[in-house]
Amino acid sequence: MLVDTHAHLYLDQFDDDREAVLARARDAGVETIVMPAIDVPSIQQAVDLCTEHEGLYAMAALHPSETEEATRLLLGPVVRRPAARVFPATHPPCYRS
Repeated sequence: MLVDTHAHLYLDQFDDDREAVLARARDAGVETIVMPAIDVPSIQQAVDLCTEHEGLYAMAALHPSETEEATRLLLGPVVRRPAARVFPATHPPCYRS
């Protein structure tokens, strides 16, 4: 079993060929794909994609430059969705912009 631990498949640039990308990954033996988010809206996009495809997992991560807008009020409804497969993550404290 192969696991892709870092794929931003929820981004708009994959809209035209997302299904083909997922099919190629499965054909290559990738059974699990982890999608780290970069901001609050992308967490929602990743969770939405998880509900549409088996083997996808959303990482409720935030780029350090995006942490000011993230609050429990914003994130709570997203990560508590029953069909969502989400796990929290943080970036290392050594990040510099």
